[in-house]
Amino acid sequence: MGKVLMLRFILSIFSLQLFYISAAHTWLAPALYVFGDSTVDPGNNNNLPTRAKANFLPYGIDFNNTPTGRFTNGMTIADCVATLLGLPFPLAYMNLSETERSKITTGLNYGSSSCGILPETGSSEFKEYFVSWQILYELGARKFLLNGIGPVGCTPGMINSTQHEGECVEFINKVVNLYNVELSTKLLCLQSQLPGSLFTHSDNFRLFQDMKESHETYGITNINSTCWIPNQDLCPERDKYLFFDAFHTSGGANMIHARRCFNETSICIPLNIMQLALA
Repeated sequence: MGKVLMLRFILSIFSLQLFYISAAHTWLAPALYVFGDSTVDPGNNNNLPTRAKANFLPYGIDFNNTPTGRFTNGMTIADCVATLLGLPFPLAYMNLSETERSKITTGLNYGSSSCGILPETGSSEFKEYFVSWQILYELGARKFLLNGIGPVGCTPGMINSTQHEGECVEFINKVVNLYNVELSTKLLCLQSQLPGSLFTHSDNFRLFQDMKESHETYGITNINSTCWIPNQDLCPERDKYLFFDAFHTSGGANMIHARRCFNETSICIPLNIMQLALA
């Protein structure tokens, strides 16, 4: 059990989300390319040999009542960002033919639970990420939004799996914080090495803490338990829950995250998404 939990923990920490916003401005941004884990997976895992799938109800119940493969009841954070930018949802790369991929100009989504599309996207090495960002830069990417890791130790799944008493598993959160600090430092270094690039970091740890402490401000009434547990009744008001399942936030919480990151510089640092798109 310990090895399974540690593997899950490592994958959660190092499954980094990255958004690329093209430099040309037809709308707020003409394209959005998404890389990441289950928090942004739009259904890529449906076509991969893995048990990590969300192609069944109640996943997608508030997404036209369609289980597309998103690990939430409604929109993922990537869907929410696309909506705020005025873009269509970036389609799942694995669900398209080569011909269809070549015709899309508004972006694609490579997000995959456990980062399974490419072996390198599951790596826990900062060096691997730097190489990936440099490759995207060489291909023309200039604007990047990277999500830090939230307090994994506060998810219901982690608390229950470790049989922890209390609101959070603090030793896990301490490791997450170390990673987030290192990420911020590395992004500053990388921006200085790539002329003309802009990097924004979403402080998911701080956002999560704020949502728990001020949850009523956001219309969230349940911050500790999950809306859905397998083989049990689904909660009736999904978006009033912080968590939809044991590890993933609800569609409502995802939109709160996106709106704050879009409009504020207290969560997305040093630029919010609006500023990043227009810079």
